[in-house]
Amino acid sequence: MKVLAPEEQYIKGRLYSIRVSRITQRAFFGHCLVTKPTIYAIILKERYVKIPNHSWPTTNSPQTLTDLSDNMTTSSSSQWPSLRIAASVFATLFVGFGINAIVRPENALEFFELKAPAAASDKKLVDSLMVIYGARDIFMGAAIYSAAYFGDRKTLGWILIAGSGVAFVDGAVCRAHGKGEWNHWGYAPMLTAVGSVLLGVLDKA
Repeated sequence: MKVLAPEEQYIKGRLYSIRVSRITQRAFFGHCLVTKPTIYAIILKERYVKIPNHSWPTTNSPQTLTDLSDNMTTSSSSQWPSLRIAASVFATLFVGFGINAIVRPENALEFFELKAPAAASDKKLVDSLMVIYGARDIFMGAAIYSAAYFGDRKTLGWILIAGSGVAFVDGAVCRAHGKGEWNHWGYAPMLTAVGSVLLGVLDKA
């Protein structure tokens, strides 16, 4: 009777313990999509044991031992690619609002449900303030773009949450003047939600 090496006994025991069916084994070991060394890597995970008759991934390999096991599991919520796409959509909206405020200040005032002043001097002052408002929105959009494509997820998350605070203040100003607050409060929670997920509030410990 052949005596199995310790590492072979460990692998064999683990395969039995997880009750892999014959059909599943055939699907795993009979096709090139999931190879035997990959199954071994999943079972062993961080146990750096040499597997007989199989080449082990090196540090220079595109897929390390951790990669092989991680690729077979669902990534955490904060790593969802859709979150960066959503952040990019928000950034585009901010940049669009900013450009509109600079180019068409009266139209931007309508988003606040405020009327442009009648006096020429007052109108000129409001137009100048709308340029400042537009520059603010463009900066916010650029900051979100930068964090989404060159920063890390936590930086992006905090910028989105900060953006929701800006939207809340804009709505509060509108409410103080009578109406228009939900033009801003309507999307503020979405910024908070996406930012919170990026910070890992839904990640499993």
